[in-house]
Amino acid sequence: ALYSITDLDATQGDGQKFYPQFDDCAALIDWQSLVYASFKVAATLDQSARRLAGLQLSLQESISIPTPLGKIVFNSSSRDTVSEGEYLLILDFGGDDLYRAGGGSSPVQGISAVLDLAGNDHYGTAQSLRICGYGLCGVGAVVDASGNDTYESDRLSQAVGIFGTGLLADFAGDDNYRLSVSGQGCGYFGVGLLVDREGRDTYYLAGDGQGMGGIGGGIGVLVDYRGNDKYTAEPYASVFNRGDYHSGELINANIAQGAGSGRRGDGSDGHSWAGGLGALIDCYGDDEYYSGNFSQGIGYWFGVGILYDVNGDDLYKSCYFTQASGAHYCIGAMFDETGDDRHELFETAGAGLSFGWDFTNSLLVDWEGNDSYSGKIISIATAQIRSNSFFFDFGGNDYYQLDGGTDGFGHASFREDYRTPRPITPFTWYAQSYAILVDVGGTDQYMRRDPKSNAIAADTVAMGDTRWYQPLRNSDNFGNDNYGIGIDTTAGSIIDFFRFER
Repeated sequence: ALYSITDLDATQGDGQKFYPQFDDCAALIDWQSLVYASFKVAATLDQSARRLAGLQLSLQESISIPTPLGKIVFNSSSRDTVSEGEYLLILDFGGDDLYRAGGGSSPVQGISAVLDLAGNDHYGTAQSLRICGYGLCGVGAVVDASGNDTYESDRLSQAVGIFGTGLLADFAGDDNYRLSVSGQGCGYFGVGLLVDREGRDTYYLAGDGQGMGGIGGGIGVLVDYRGNDKYTAEPYASVFNRGDYHSGELINANIAQGAGSGRRGDGSDGHSWAGGLGALIDCYGDDEYYSGNFSQGIGYWFGVGILYDVNGDDLYKSCYFTQASGAHYCIGAMFDETGDDRHELFETAGAGLSFGWDFTNSLLVDWEGNDSYSGKIISIATAQIRSNSFFFDFGGNDYYQLDGGTDGFGHASFREDYRTPRPITPFTWYAQSYAILVDVGGTDQYMRRDPKSNAIAADTVAMGDTRWYQPLRNSDNFGNDNYGIGIDTTAGSIIDFFRFER
């Protein structure tokens, strides 16, 4: 029953369709055995890749060996085409190969693995399902040791786990990953892990992936160690329709690039599942992140989303509910250690750069570089409906810009029920909210754009080398367990962010 479900990307966010099979499986599955099996498969493939890397083996034709656990195939040394079917293991020593199957578990094949040691290989087609790191109630794994490879699928591929583990590891080469939905590091009640060690890589999908932890505490992680990489989660509904009402249905809700998202069932059938942990981690290179809504370190409905970039001059470009943001009891976080980075919000251009809505904790930290942050509305350390939004930038001459007349720059938006509790829903009165912006070092600019004339002028509250409060201290709305604080200082430190100096 689980294997027949292919529309989790379109049915779970706001509880459009309930699948009781997931509750049944969660109560019955032997998690310990599943985790142990996943460790065994991953370790076996890793050790085999290392030991076989120097082996010069030439096979004139493929060899197929049936076993009680499934078919084992040794590919020839030339170009091979792997046809659809069930495989326990496919082992390839060279050649530019085409895989139409492999690395995907099924009800009759609990473990399926591919180890390809060389060649510029092509995994899947635009119509492919459940291959190349698809683990359902089992383990699906692919390890490719070298070559400029192409990964292409429709959905449920390229490292996705559903009550299982989906693993895709590529050690070298300039690789191209293309997918519609559900993959590239995606977990629903399971684990999806995509690891690319080096090369100039491109990643493209429409949604639910590139580090997405979905329903049932799923874990989805995409890690790219080295190279100038480009990550795209298709922003425009005219290309792939996941249109979001926050942007007039023109921009997609991606749930991607470090996203944790659960099933919100309070407004539909009452069945809710917490979101999991989604993380996109890039270590070295000048990278580009491009997406629409609900992306780039985003949390939704008890989910945790993290985007972490270690080194390089990077471009982050997205639209709404993005770049360390979240809605409804969640965490959204974004970290960048070094480089001169640009953070740009386009179209509706808001609810980002550390923004919290409805009991969200958001955190954006940048340690070094001359950085720029620009949007239009409710962004840059803005907390709404009892959220906590934190923004820290250490070092560099930084530039901040928002439209005039909108909350931002360390602003805890006030609501009347913070002062006077509502009899039926008093919980916002009992909670607290903080929006804190701290910029240490450099000469910084805080600017406002006039939406009508496009004229840009300095903000009248947020300024370099000063401290401010929003709401203002002399305002009737100041207090009520709701504080927006901005600090810009030329020197200082916050020890919690420097405990583990490189």
